[in-house]
Amino acid sequence: MEDKSPRQIILTRDMKALKKLTGTFINDEGDTLLHIAAADGYLAGVKYLVEEKNYSIYAVNQDGYLPFHDAVRRGNIELIQWFLDKDSNLINERSDFNDSALHMALDLETFEFLLEKGADPKLTNNCWQTGEDRLRERGIL
Repeated sequence: MEDKSPRQIILTRDMKALKKLTGTFINDEGDTLLHIAAADGYLAGVKYLVEEKNYSIYAVNQDGYLPFHDAVRRGNIELIQWFLDKDSNLINERSDFNDSALHMALDLETFEFLLEKGADPKLTNNCWQTGEDRLRERGIL
């Protein structure tokens, strides 16, 4: 049987295999295993990587996106809250394109949750759009 890639380990939620991984996996976009676990909404994997393997919640990929931003795009409220419990200042962290978490929200529930948690609705990205503008552009508002 062929060994799973680090990405396959995350996507199949194989905690046993995850615990055997050594080193830091970074893909072509500069994503770490933590980015991939957050993007997949894998809370147990995220917790393990941060709390046991000492992955940084502040790791940025080549576009300046944090694992927190991946959790926001996934719309996993429990995971978003976990990151905010680690550092509430993540709420307004920006990517290299000046996108904030509100810009990355792909549904109204996530957007409203971020507002409740203190996200700044006035922040604009490099295209001078607010998070609300992005939701309108996506046809959500």
